[in-house]
Amino acid sequence: TDPRERSLGMPTLLGGLLTYTSYQPYADNCKAEGVSNLYGVYFLTGTAWYESVFGTYLDEENRTIVKDKLSLGLGLATTPSLQVGEGSDGAKAFIQTSTGEIIEVEQENLPIPSATSGRASWENR
Repeated sequence: TDPRERSLGMPTLLGGLLTYTSYQPYADNCKAEGVSNLYGVYFLTGTAWYESVFGTYLDEENRTIVKDKLSLGLGLATTPSLQVGEGSDGAKAFIQTSTGEIIEVEQENLPIPSATSGRASWENR
């Protein structure tokens, strides 16, 4: 909703969740760093998945709302790298910011929960 916010990296798709970062420079030109967010939206609708991926909050009418983004703090964030380990309960997104910090974010409750990584088959010829 802020006209200064922009997506500068490539989105990634895993388990039906489209994950991407955005960057919002400060309106004050004297501040060097802006802030970044991580979005996770359902790939068919572009809206938050109905189950919590990044958590929930209560609105002013005391209804539980699923978050569709997560603040990454200061710095320009890179394209998220996603990983699902064999036998893992959920995916993890790894994002590095321009401040050098690497942020690890759990992504549980993917829309397509069977998304796993690992060897699919192996054949010697």
